[in-house]
Amino acid sequence: MRFEEDVTYFRSKIGRNKEKKMENIAEYIEEKKGIKLKTDLPPDSFLENLSHHLNEEDVNEIYDILDQVYSDGTPYWIYKINAHCAAGELMKILHHELENRQEDIGNTLQFHNFRNLEYDRETESISFKISYIIFKELVALGGQKSRGNEEKKGDIQSVIIDLNTKLLLIEQGDRRITQGLIELLNSKMLMKMAVDSVDIKNEFLISHNKPEVSIDSFTALILYYLDKGIVENGYKITDYIEVRFDKANVDGVRRIGLAGTNLLSTTEVADHVIKQHKITAVKFELEKDFPNGNKLTSSVSMNFSSILKIVLKETYPNGYQFEITKHLYDSILKTLIQGIPSEYDINSRLGNMLTAVEKKQDSYRNAYLERTLEEVKDEVLKAIEAGKTGKDIENIFAKYLK
Repeated sequence: MRFEEDVTYFRSKIGRNKEKKMENIAEYIEEKKGIKLKTDLPPDSFLENLSHHLNEEDVNEIYDILDQVYSDGTPYWIYKINAHCAAGELMKILHHELENRQEDIGNTLQFHNFRNLEYDRETESISFKISYIIFKELVALGGQKSRGNEEKKGDIQSVIIDLNTKLLLIEQGDRRITQGLIELLNSKMLMKMAVDSVDIKNEFLISHNKPEVSIDSFTALILYYLDKGIVENGYKITDYIEVRFDKANVDGVRRIGLAGTNLLSTTEVADHVIKQHKITAVKFELEKDFPNGNKLTSSVSMNFSSILKIVLKETYPNGYQFEITKHLYDSILKTLIQGIPSEYDINSRLGNMLTAVEKKQDSYRNAYLERTLEEVKDEVLKAIEAGKTGKDIENIFAKYLK
């Protein structure tokens, strides 16, 4: 099977909400290729059919669908904005264009019930809520497409246009809905505000501050970001829970996920870093101490594989999600712009990782040597008991010394 390793990974990710995940993958394939996959099948059969229609671009897209759409917690998609008018005019446009209207995005998506439009002068941010409906798309025999029955409906609880930091944050897990809203806003804000995605990997590619290191340079930058970039304004990382790598199809495996605690100190992560694999996502525990002695805590997931997405879970006290998200974005943007400072010894960090890997390899070698010596000892004793001497004993040693 082509892309066999990738399909194996898809199988591992498709468990919970499998019907909806298969539907989303099928919708992508139909939209991209005009091929309608049956979804009323067991996952193995569905994935077998899927494998016959994949190319490299499709595989990467499906990775993102499975990795990013279904996230618990508070998910924020982050976009850049370029506003060409003041907040008051933007408020008027939003009110005029969206209030009491139903706005369709193709046959499959509709936005309605635009509400709670507010402006915060202190933070220079506009916020609102909006509802959505997802419809099934029908395809006639002649290829004509039309809207079918309602499949899903819900609310985007928070859309924030931050004019100070020039960011748009959308609190919504499903990327299709988020992209539909961006399409709607761009169509309504024509010439007044442009919205563009934040793709950290692409931002890095055009950066002039790429570190000269022996590992993948993007991974080096993310390591610095995690080690030093985030820890400003009282924030600190207390544990690393998950790290994902892109192996660039080395050995037929595209992506690797490692889970545990204190991962950046493990030999498994060190091994992937030293092999020049690219970090694509991380999950960590974040803390911030307040002057009054209270503590802010949150479990953070950051995905760098396409459009930047940040998911916050178990944030306590509640209400700081937006502040945390802005800090994480600001600090990674600062890291991208400034690069790794010359005084930061990235090689020392890598040296510690390399030492960890070497220690692990030494332990493997020592264990192998001990096993080999035991085998030689057993064979020699058996040979002596059998009355063999001289050349026969030499041959036993020669066999293990090859």
